Amino acid sequence: MSAPVPGSIVLRSQWGARAPKARTSLRTALGNTIHWEGPGLGAYGHGDCPGLVRRIQDFHMDVRGWHDIAYNSVECRHGVIYEGRWLGTRSGANGTNAGNASSYAHCVLMGTGDELTAEAMIAVRRVVDLFRGSGSGSRLWAHRDWKATACPGDDLTAFVRAGLPIPTSTPPPPAVLPQPPSTNQGRWPRLGDRGGSIPQLQQQLVRLGAAIRVDGVFGPRTEAAVQTLQTFFGLVPDGIVGPQTSALIAELLRKADEAEDAPPSIVLPSETIRRGDSGEQVRRWQSWLDRISAGSIAVDGDFGPATERSTRQFQAFFGLDVDGIVGPQTRAVAASLAHRL
Repeated sequence: MSAPVPGSIVLRSQWGARAPKARTSLRTALGNTIHWEGPGLGAYGHGDCPGLVRRIQDFHMDVRGWHDIAYNSVECRHGVIYEGRWLGTRSGANGTNAGNASSYAHCVLMGTGDELTAEAMIAVRRVVDLFRGSGSGSRLWAHRDWKATACPGDDLTAFVRAGLPIPTSTPPPPAVLPQPPSTNQGRWPRLGDRGGSIPQLQQQLVRLGAAIRVDGVFGPRTEAAVQTLQTFFGLVPDGIVGPQTSALIAELLRKADEAEDAPPSIVLPSETIRRGDSGEQVRRWQSWLDRISAGSIAVDGDFGPATERSTRQFQAFFGLDVDGIVGPQTRAVAASLAHRL
């Protein structure tokens, strides 16, 4: 198993979640509440985390008789976020009707005597920022604010009271996630959806360079742009703008905002190149592809099948002729994008 990345998101399908028996929408949230699991869990390994989350869901559904795992998300000691009820769904964990009607619930996989790790703090801050950016409201509670309980322990409560300060020398949390459209009962945006957050999503894709219309309809061209983006950055190309794809879009937009006035920091090829070519011009193009595709391209100066494939993906996303040739139009789009990213 690869090393966990603090702040990364594991979908329900990835941790083996059972389907919920039902769901109740949360239309207006005022903020987020932080919980812990309760009993001490010790220094468990990352490979144990999916099973621990499944155990919580089984307990909530089979023993408590609830519709689903009660939390909107679960955070492990390694800093990974596990999708629970997620956005748009009322929690069953805050202990009072007022709490469940006002706040989302996030649970850290720790308990009595367990260390609050820096990675867990990053995950809590990141998920709260994502929920806030998607309309959760800005207020913040510890579970003990809603009812008489030791949850979430003194360390986590102090972290909440301090406003979730992330540890020194850690990366900042990403920007906002698009909120699931209200017209689709809280589902993540996908083919066939209309209204809700779809215009905002399309505007974000256009800002990243996609050649689509902002018409509020998640049609085939919007789906194709999403799939190309997912493929290019190593995500499952399902065309659904779920948590990971939303976080990717938000991070790209954040980088664009930061670099708005910065000059291009990479030298692009100045002449047409194609499969079979080699040398400095090819190396420049590979360096660019390597930068925007999260380091998946070998910078070896050899325009082979992998470079051609990534070039075609780049062209498809930006609405160019998909010929795998780095000609004038492809270089012009890359130069424009380099200025922003």
